[in-house]
Amino acid sequence: MILVGGKQIAEGQDILHELLEHPVLVSSAAAFVALPGQHIQPPPDENGVSTDGHGREHRKFVYVGQRECATVDPDVVEFIGTDDATTCIGVVIRNPQSGLTCVGHLDFVNGVKLGINQMTGSVSPTSSCLLEVSCSSGPSSSGTCFRKRRRSSKDPKKPEGYSRPLARRILEELQSSSCNFNLQTLCILQHNTAVGSNGFGHPIAYGFVVESKIGRLAPATFHIDARCPDGVVRSLCLLTISSNPNYGAELMTPYKTSEDSFAIGPTRWCVRGLQPCPIYEDEDSWFLEKTSTSPYAEGPDFLTSSRRMYAYLLEHPNWEQTFPGDSPRVFTRSNLGGWDRQLIQSQLEQCMPQRK
Repeated sequence: MILVGGKQIAEGQDILHELLEHPVLVSSAAAFVALPGQHIQPPPDENGVSTDGHGREHRKFVYVGQRECATVDPDVVEFIGTDDATTCIGVVIRNPQSGLTCVGHLDFVNGVKLGINQMTGSVSPTSSCLLEVSCSSGPSSSGTCFRKRRRSSKDPKKPEGYSRPLARRILEELQSSSCNFNLQTLCILQHNTAVGSNGFGHPIAYGFVVESKIGRLAPATFHIDARCPDGVVRSLCLLTISSNPNYGAELMTPYKTSEDSFAIGPTRWCVRGLQPCPIYEDEDSWFLEKTSTSPYAEGPDFLTSSRRMYAYLLEHPNWEQTFPGDSPRVFTRSNLGGWDRQLIQSQLEQCMPQRK
């Protein structure tokens, strides 16, 4: 059940409309987008040098990609976040007693029920604790910022967009849950939409970070190399998840809370018929049309990320090159806060030259 300011939301109402108009949530959304945005830099390399060429102490963080969720221990990880969300919605569920904080990057309606259950169970095995929850991104689809728009089930002639049905389903799932959720921030749809110089709508905040010890939420974007570890391969896992028998509608959980490590994949792909030309030509419109549901709302790194992933597929047409022995890619935290890949025995054997 959802509570706002300690009060329950009335049953039988259009919960999305009611919460978007709730004065407490309108105020908190305005306060959220007014905060200065953070830009998260990658962890330093093995020499302690960051991408800007300066050495500095690095704060430990976990990045959550699309259709992933991760739960962090505040005694181990300082903050967790996600970004690059246009039609998607980022959800935070936090246990204020333990500080366990889960972030999920939800991207389709049919995965909401299982995703919310995954997130809730990871921070509170019982329903006795009042959990904190916040949602951000998912801008309004007014105007023509989207390549395609869904039709409202109530009025088929009225475009409903991608984010609105997703937002409604998330809130309905929270409301029907046996757990109690204190909804703190609801910065979605009209509360997180601006019109750019091109005349199209886009999110004001494309992402956020949460400080795990105190639960403070702030707008944020991540440097393309801070979407680590293994950002390109994690994106490929998203693309190939529909053909992976190990996954259904649940969110991917590559981060392992108890070990502060990542286990990514394995997954499989086929690159038959993939065309290399757009990588080397100025074909922005091609990438946007093929890879985005909101081509006029994407962030500045979207095309770079798409090209990286496309190039990786061309360089690694055989998925076994990426997942030797059909085993996951394991990364553990380095002393400097970054990530080191750990090869398991079967992968080491495949990487070693064969004796004649």
